[in-house]
Amino acid sequence: MAEHRRLGRLFNDTDDIPKSLSLIEEELEKHIRFEERVLFNEIQRAASGEQLKTISKLHTDEKFRDNTDDEFWT
Repeated sequence: MAEHRRLGRLFNDTDDIPKSLSLIEEELEKHIRFEERVLFNEIQRAASGEQLKTISKLHTDEKFRDNTDDEFWT
């Protein structure tokens, strides 16, 4: 959760955008690797079959919406 909060602060930091973007890249890479290699494996080990079904159901229908209207992309 601390990593999520740190990323949130970096995304909102407009004082030094190039530095913030560099830090976001580093933080995201570390965070994603942690989730892939540690967290997801721990969830699969600890969760019951029913809990895993619930997790799958909650996240299967989630659709990605590419926000190309954001000023960042213009």
